[in-house]
Parts: sequence; structure tokens; C-alpha cells
Amino acid sequence: HASSLPSFFSPLGHLSGEMLQPQDTFPDDGAHFFRVDKRRGAISFGSADYNLVVEPRLERRGAIWMTTAESAYLRSLGDLSSSVRRLRMICHEKRTAGRPDALLARRRSSTTLHLLRMELEKSAKTTVDACNCGLCASNERRIPTQSLFKQRSMRQHRTCNSKSSRVPFLSLEESPRAKVKSVLAQADHWSFDVFALHRATSGRCLSTLAMHLFQKHDFLDTFDLDYMKLRKFLDLVERDYFCGNPYHNGIHAADVTQATHCFLSDNRLSQHFSKLEVMAMLLAAIAHDVGHPGVNQDFLISTSNYLASIHPGKKSVLERHHCKTAKALLIKSQLLGHLPSGEVNRILDIMETCILATDMSQHKDFMTQFEVLVSAGKCLESMTVDEKTLVSQMLVKCADVSNPCRPWKLSQTWSHRIMEEFYRQGDFEKGLGLNVSFLCDRATTSVPKAQSGFIEFVADPMFTMWNRFVGSSFAKSLCRNLDNNKASWDDVASRLEDDDDELSAADSEPEDAACAASDASADC
Repeated sequence: HASSLPSFFSPLGHLSGEMLQPQDTFPDDGAHFFRVDKRRGAISFGSADYNLVVEPRLERRGAIWMTTAESAYLRSLGDLSSSVRRLRMICHEKRTAGRPDALLARRRSSTTLHLLRMELEKSAKTTVDACNCGLCASNERRIPTQSLFKQRSMRQHRTCNSKSSRVPFLSLEESPRAKVKSVLAQADHWSFDVFALHRATSGRCLSTLAMHLFQKHDFLDTFDLDYMKLRKFLDLVERDYFCGNPYHNGIHAADVTQATHCFLSDNRLSQHFSKLEVMAMLLAAIAHDVGHPGVNQDFLISTSNYLASIHPGKKSVLERHHCKTAKALLIKSQLLGHLPSGEVNRILDIMETCILATDMSQHKDFMTQFEVLVSAGKCLESMTVDEKTLVSQMLVKCADVSNPCRPWKLSQTWSHRIMEEFYRQGDFEKGLGLNVSFLCDRATTSVPKAQSGFIEFVADPMFTMWNRFVGSSFAKSLCRNLDNNKASWDDVASRLEDDDDELSAADSEPEDAACAASDASADC
């Protein structure tokens, strides 16, 4: 409340609801100037950077002027924008007390105000049963908004006991933010639909999910992360994912991030990783394919791409590019700038090792090392730092190729997306006169057979080994989904083969008839 503010906080008396009259002059002491604030909702802040005291000339009700000391106090409250909104609410409530015809709508944008006017014009015929308390009508038409995602419905005055029909408007359950919340509520479940989150957030599923998981794991308080720096980093990463890629885009990064969260939430693993290690693995999952061009390493090398020239003669060209890009964005956002150098180096090391492990050309080497570790029967408590790092690498690797373990509908969607990206690379290679890479030819590669083979030779051995190591119910459910999806792909492949046989038989019938007719004519 305004009465609880410090004595130095006195924005020119308009908290009391007085009408501010424009002043032509200010007390002239040789160092005062003024400017005119005419825009609705204008807010001016003083600054200690200026030698001159600049005071505003307020020509409308509601303009707020704050000196340096006052603005510093608001910033000390934690959230400047919410504090200003709170002050505006106090002003509005005091001005409109006892005015049943008042329409209170906080300004967001001209588009929002236009939509509000349209909704209220449509509902002009709606009758409101007032209770003569003098506040119902004003609060009935009050439209508070808290963010760009949400429009709250009209609400009655809480002291009103009689029933009143509300003005029709977008309710919280129908708002976009409510849809985002309902999707994020399933982020702990393996059946999480990342495509639904992509639609609900209008293409910002990665940053939305990552922010949700960071808050869920309490990283902001544990490591004293700045919210705006974290938001900046996530926005930079999401922008560096090419939305034109059918598979390696921000949706895939969000899917891998959610899968990593599920693996880390397994009871057999959650107790053995520190908060710093968990955050580093989630950061690796968020940025593991950042800047992916949509083609594989062989294509970059054969076309003399600049990415291949940056790392000449080195393995994992794409993964090294992802690592360097992720580190550059961390430096640009200054997300970890306040942490000790030892913690920062540890986070960067985990990120780099986990991202490099996603290179499928090194898959056999990692599987061999992990099989030796599992066969030794070591538990996480007795592992060395290198062995624990290997477990982290395998965890992110499993999350990266976990699409075949998802429920059938999601798995099928991801399979068609990755094959479409392969086909596009094959089209590029044909256009350049290069040899078409494996699984990249539209004319000869079958999606069901390709996916069934990937499950049999890559996914099944890896997740079976992971199940041997963890032995949890979650790991066993992944293997069951894998078997079910392989059976579904085999069924689709068999049906497609039957259809091809029928088509080939139908095509051969006219030819057989023509041959029989020619033989009969020859006999005659």
C-alpha cells in the first residue's frame, strides 16, 4: 500500500488520486528543466548519470515520475515491472471508488485494447444484477492482465454475496498461457508431447521448457542465476536452431532436454549427481545440436564446407561446432559470469564431453567402454570421475536417440521427420553430382525398414545395456516401448510389401494378356 512506502517515495501526490495539473514552470534554481509526458501510462525514471535534474511535466492522470532514490527502492523490491503495476492498481482503485460505470483496463497494446472494446461491444446487452454495494459493476468489468500470454476473465467484487452474470470474455482456461501450463504439467512424464508445447508457445517450446525445468530444479536460487541472463541465453540458443530443418531444430532440442530430465529424475540416478552436474547435463541437452545445418559430417567434408575447414582432420566436426557455439552464447549472455572459475570450468567440461558423445560415428567406441563398465558391476558411489563422466555421456546419448522409445504416435512423427531430413540431403547430393549417402535416397529407402533397422542395430543394444546398468522400472518401460514400436514398424513394412506385390501383379496382367493375344494371332 502507498501508506507503507518509505517517506522518500512520493511520486508527486498522485497516489492519493489527485488530478495533477500541468505546471508551466518549476522552481527555478538554475539547474531544473522539465519535459512533457503525454503518452498514456508514461513512466519516467531519474538517473544519477545526469548532472541536471530533469523533472517531468505531467499533463494526464496516472503518469509516474520517480527520482533515482525512488527507482532504486522499486528495484530493491525484486521486480520493477510488477512493482509499477502494483502502484498503478492502487491509483486506479482510489480514483474509481464508488464509480459503478468505471472500466478499468491496463494498457498492453493497441491491439489488446481494440479486442477488449470489441468484446465489450458484443456483450453490451448482457444484464448485470448489481447488489447495490457500489463496487460490483466496476469490478465486474475489470480486466486485469498479468502478461502477454494471459487474459483474465471478468470478476466480481469479493464482498458481493449475490449472483451476477459475468461479461463474456476469454477465461483463464481458454487462454494461451493456460494451454502452456497444462502441457508443462506433463513434463515429468515420458508421454510428454513436445509438439503440443510447440503449438501452445507459438514456436518457443525450447526456451519455455528449459525455463520451466530450471525453476523446477531450483537452479536460479541454488546458483544465484540472473533470470534475465538465463532468458537471454535460452533465446539466443533457440534462435540459433534452424526452424527449416525437419528434425534438427528447436523442437528436437526441447524433446532431448525433456528426455534428459526424465533420465535424471530416475530414482536410481537422481541421488548420485550433484546439482551442478544436473544443470550441466541439461545445458548440454539444450545446446547439443545448436546451429545444426541439417546435413551430416560427410556432406560437409565432401562439399568443403567452412565448418569442415575450421576443424581440419578432426573428428566430430558438427559436435565441435555445437560446443563452440554453446560456449559463445554462454559468454555472450554472461549467465555463468558470477560463478567461481572452478565451477564454470566443470560445467563447460561436462557440456563438451556430453555434446561430443552425441556423434553417432563414435557410437561403437562409447558402447564398448560402457559395456566394460556395466560388466564390472560398479555402482555410481564407487565410480571414479572418468567413469561417472562416461555415465553422463551415455545418459545424454540415450536421450538424443530416445525417439524410438516414445509412445508410438510420437515415435512415428519423429521417424518421418528424420527421414525427410535425410531425403533432403540426398536431393542436395544428387543436384551436386555426389554419391547419395546411406538412407538418403527417396527412391530406394523405405521409412519402416530404416526405422526397424535402426531400432534393431542401434537403439535396442544401447537401451538394453542402459537397463542392465540402471535396472529401474523406467528403464524397463523404455525397452518395452522399443519392442512395441519395432513390431509396429515391421507390420507397416509387411503391409507396404503386400501392397507393392499387388500393384506389380496388377501391372503385369495387361502385359500377360497382350502376350497371349500375340501368341494366338501367330498360331492363326
